[in-house]
Amino acid sequence: MSFQDVRPFTFGEFIKFRREQLGISQSQIARKLEVSERQYRNWESDKFKPNLDSLLPLLRALNLRLQDIESVLESESTS
Repeated sequence: MSFQDVRPFTFGEFIKFRREQLGISQSQIARKLEVSERQYRNWESDKFKPNLDSLLPLLRALNLRLQDIESVLESESTS
């Protein structure tokens, strides 16, 4: 799945968009990732980004590959 044609996202907007596409609640994904809902909400609101130990399980839970978020992360690092 390619997200290249979608408007630029922040990391948080991107994971929220994907979670909503999959019909998963914040509570459900937080439980699946074994993090608090507050921690997950902070990721979606761009207050914090997950560390690598959390990022890979997050991508798996959202059925994404690292390549799918690469452009999002690159655009954030240049702004």
